[in-house]
Amino acid sequence: MADELWSRVEPVLPVRPAGRTGLKPLPDRQVLQGSLFVLYTDIEPLPTWRVGRSGCVRRGVTADE
Repeated sequence: MADELWSRVEPVLPVRPAGRTGLKPLPDRQVLQGSLFVLYTDIEPLPTWRVGRSGCVRRGVTADE
């Protein structure tokens, strides 16, 4: 994402509350860039996959498959 676009978007994002517990959130710029990529490329969601911080994990698949 270009710095010019980010400088226009960043001021309108909500401020995260301090003192949250759990996983550290991803940087806002990285999340927005990923969202724009999905919209731009028109990628369809994959219902059999779960995407997490550790990558994609196939649901219901055993080690034998």
